Amino acid sequence: MLTRQLTVFLFVIQSFQLYGAQQHFLDVTILTVGTEQGKAYRYLAREFEQRYPSVKVRILPENDAAYKAKLMTWLTAKEGPDVMFWQGGERLFNLVRQDFILSIDDVWQQQQWEKNFSQGIKNLVNVNGSYYAVPISYYHWGIYYNEDVFKDYQLSPPNNWQALIKVCNILSKAGKKPIILGNKGLWPAMAWFDYLNLRINGINFHKRLLQGKESFLQPKVKSVFTYWKELLDRNCLTTDYIAEEWFDILPEITRKKAAMILIGHFIVSRADTLTQKLKLFRFPIINPKIPVYEEAPTDLFFIPKNTRNLVYAKHFLEMLGSPNVQRNFNRIMKNIPPHLESPIEPMSLTQQGKKQLDNAEGITQYFDRDSKKEFVDLVLPAINNFLEHRDINQITSELEDFRVKIFSAN
Repeated sequence: MLTRQLTVFLFVIQSFQLYGAQQHFLDVTILTVGTEQGKAYRYLAREFEQRYPSVKVRILPENDAAYKAKLMTWLTAKEGPDVMFWQGGERLFNLVRQDFILSIDDVWQQQQWEKNFSQGIKNLVNVNGSYYAVPISYYHWGIYYNEDVFKDYQLSPPNNWQALIKVCNILSKAGKKPIILGNKGLWPAMAWFDYLNLRINGINFHKRLLQGKESFLQPKVKSVFTYWKELLDRNCLTTDYIAEEWFDILPEITRKKAAMILIGHFIVSRADTLTQKLKLFRFPIINPKIPVYEEAPTDLFFIPKNTRNLVYAKHFLEMLGSPNVQRNFNRIMKNIPPHLESPIEPMSLTQQGKKQLDNAEGITQYFDRDSKKEFVDLVLPAINNFLEHRDINQITSELEDFRVKIFSAN
């Protein structure tokens, strides 16, 4: 009996030596913009603590501006957070090129994730054949509209440019604002540039343009602004609200004073009273010879090289990549889980968005995620000015100057 007790005691001592001396906290940074997102991340913390009771997850939340401001401070510190939230595509690749992020090929191989994510999603976290992050959530963009307004005027969702103009004309004559835009943050307008360029010129040209490899003085780019100007000149896209936040103008749609808005699926977290009336259609076709491409910003988590707790950081990523965790997380977020075996919630807008993305020939992340920050910072206010002055030669000349300045310097 004494021998058995001694064995148990030694086991406890060994366990303390193994785990007690190690980091008992796992610091995870997150970017959050609302209550629902906070709930989703708290779910991840609880789930991990249940799996690893000896570890306490400390969530470090920041809003968008603060997170981006602190990012480099975290990454360049002697010891940084253990796991960090970020965004797919160029924003991730930029940190990989600066050697701040740990390759997690071993985790991808152990979890056999190669078969669990689409090629398009894998491309967002892979650099030169190595994986650097786990995608956990993504969402679609599209034109959301008040179904009652369309019914009032016997309108159908337009599937091409001519049909969109026709719908706008009918709504304008009825005293409605066809499409509204809140651009106080400057970034919402870039969805218009992205979709117009994707529909007119395709994804390869779009990516090259945002990477500084194509001139903005080309007729291809001027065509983008020509179509955009047509919407503005026809009052199809109104600039009445560009100085306001996108979420502050949603009541205009609720009250049926306006009909449509081009926005991401995060609209449902800010439009609870409107959701029942909201419907969605994809951005209309402009050039029928161009395949359909969609915006699908993808969120992910990575391990910085200065992590203090590598073992548990990898375990945390393993959890994030599981289909059930992605399902539960995205159910709260009202987003789409990228894991192919993870079911989505029976919400029509989410299901429609997933079908929209599944049928796309390719996906992009969004202008400010697909290009260099230094370039984006110059472009955003210039585009906002274009919405007012509508001078195509001026805006393309400005953007070309920015391109030369930023990309030629590297």
